[in-house]
Amino acid sequence: MIYHRARNETSHTYDPKIALEVFGVTECFLNDAENLLSNLQKKS
Repeated sequence: MIYHRARNETSHTYDPKIALEVFGVTECFLNDAENLLSNLQKKS
């Protein structure tokens, strides 16, 4: 839900502070997405 909430924050605000916070979340999202992809590829 963290990623969903961060996405919603960027859709409705132009505050630079919030943008930086969301950017920090995107780095974690990228790691999680890459791990998910790797695990899915191992199962196929």
